[in-house]
Amino acid sequence: MKSEVADELDSMLKTEGKAKIGLSISLFTATTNRRNQKITIELEQGGEPAIEPRWDALWILGYFFAFLQLGIAAIPSGLWGQWQDFLMTACGTVLLFLAGSVSQWRRERWSCRRLSHDATYILMRRDSPQNALVIFAKPGSLNPEDLAASTEAVEVSAWTKLTMSIQLILWVALLITADGLEIRTWFLVLIGGLGMLYTIIAAVAPRKPENWGIQLELVRNHPCIVSSKVMVALIRLEIAYPGVSLALRLEHFSETMSPKEKAFWDKAKAYFEAKNQNEGSSAVNTEASASMRSIEEKMNLLSSS
Repeated sequence: MKSEVADELDSMLKTEGKAKIGLSISLFTATTNRRNQKITIELEQGGEPAIEPRWDALWILGYFFAFLQLGIAAIPSGLWGQWQDFLMTACGTVLLFLAGSVSQWRRERWSCRRLSHDATYILMRRDSPQNALVIFAKPGSLNPEDLAASTEAVEVSAWTKLTMSIQLILWVALLITADGLEIRTWFLVLIGGLGMLYTIIAAVAPRKPENWGIQLELVRNHPCIVSSKVMVALIRLEIAYPGVSLALRLEHFSETMSPKEKAFWDKAKAYFEAKNQNEGSSAVNTEASASMRSIEEKMNLLSSS
């Protein structure tokens, strides 16, 4: 899919004859977890679909670093019979995994609503208006609007408070014990350095949405729409998906439009409203579609101008 998007970008830029991108629109479909086959039943019963992040190389790398640290900590035990380093490292690793497995973090990370109907969302960065992300969300998928907003405070359960209190006591006990044992300092420095190295890698490494539990798939027919002219990109999007660009256009154009452009958007709005109000009327849809096709042919002059 990455190669398809790259080919689409190259062909569009060559067609435009310019290297500068005026507007880039990426199209995604948000779905529920592929292994969850009872999503409709769960939503009808008031439940929520399971969120299952996919494993990736970074996830596996974390376990590799953990075993590597344990292997380094076992060296003093094999060479000099000193097991203290391995004991401290093993206890710290167990406590670290226990702290990361608290269910409270799961509730805070995915603290958002689930959709019960089809919806379309457009996400844009405030400092990057030339890039837009259009998400066609399906029932049961995470609400993109909630994910884009700041996370609201999630109530901490009594079990979480008890668990973290016990872990606090165990961490303090581990530090006091480490201070009284004879350990090989440089081995612990190396172990700690590996831990910091993995933290840096995890912070800067790019990851896919599914690795965070967000199921996004590129739209196969139109994975992206790119043009050096913003209006041309908006028109292409509106022709492919009626109604989507009507909202996105307001972010780029308010009143400054040519007569041809204004005529197109008036027709697009009329077509979208007619389609929603008369979904069962084939005659109205046929007439509206023919009107849109005629406008599309006329607006092709805009791309070459």
